[in-house]
Amino acid sequence: MKFKARITLKDYRQLSAQILLQNRSIKFLRYIAYFMGFSFLLSLTMFFEDPKLARETLQPVIFLTIPITLIILAFRYNAKKTFLSNKLFSDDIEFEVNGDHFSMTGCNFKTEKSMAAVFKIVELKDWFLLYESTSVANFIPKRGLSPDQLAELRELLKAAVGPQKIRLLKVKRARLER
Repeated sequence: MKFKARITLKDYRQLSAQILLQNRSIKFLRYIAYFMGFSFLLSLTMFFEDPKLARETLQPVIFLTIPITLIILAFRYNAKKTFLSNKLFSDDIEFEVNGDHFSMTGCNFKTEKSMAAVFKIVELKDWFLLYESTSVANFIPKRGLSPDQLAELRELLKAAVGPQKIRLLKVKRARLER
């Protein structure tokens, strides 16, 4: 199966964020951020009743907000830097997936990998991630694929690595039958 796709900076940032948000420590930081937001709203309501207590409550929230904001800005900067420095994203990419290998070809590169080297496959809303190890993944965008091509790609990936190494999205039967 062959198809072409172009990956934009916006696509890359969204994919990076999805992967990052699966990390347990980042999930923990998100809960802290939710707690800080709740504390901020609580301190605003207390501001009208007791301004001194509200200032004492608001101060730690503001100091905790600064590092989280810096983390978000650093993530956006690093994603842009990685995107612009990687030749993989400079042009359209032709993807080819067969039962025994997959390849990505662009104007400046050609990458070919055996499906036997795939550690696991994860399907996200807009992507397939083919992991070579726990931290290295090749990605295949779903954008531009018809429902029939998506079903064919899912079957190719299932057959290539086996059901124990693949985590696909749950797809409704009616969507597959179209």
